[in-house]
Amino acid sequence: LHAMIEMMRLGFQDARTHVSDPDFPNNNTNKEEGQHFLLSQQRLEQRAKELYNPDKAVIHGMPDPTSCTVSFQVVDKEGNAISFVNSNFMGFGTGIVPNNCGFTLQNRGYGFSLDPNHANVLQGGKRPYHTIIPGILTHVDNDDLYATLSNMGGYMQ
Repeated sequence: LHAMIEMMRLGFQDARTHVSDPDFPNNNTNKEEGQHFLLSQQRLEQRAKELYNPDKAVIHGMPDPTSCTVSFQVVDKEGNAISFVNSNFMGFGTGIVPNNCGFTLQNRGYGFSLDPNHANVLQGGKRPYHTIIPGILTHVDNDDLYATLSNMGGYMQ
């Protein structure tokens, strides 16, 4: 179990460092080079050495934010459905409450970096790294509702 936890820790570190909007080139390398780098024998051997490092209490890079996410699915008697995910991200999101609205704005932009060499450097039109996914499945034959689903984010998918 400990080895699995440590492998996941290193994998999440790689995700925060290398996973970005596929419509934007990674500033460090192109997609194919990045995949070869991450799966190279040299890289895997280095990562194996990092598995059991008792001196390493935290990983390099951006710390994991706390979150507060809710998801619900609703279907009425006519078969109308919604899949809803609300996530302020990091407790109260930005902390900004629009006048007369009663909710805080989310801050998914937190996933961007101001480091020009980071895979998720802030750029116009670029999607932030996050994983909330509301979804509705329909039958292929007639588009009737089959199911609703959601992923509340994090590394659950």
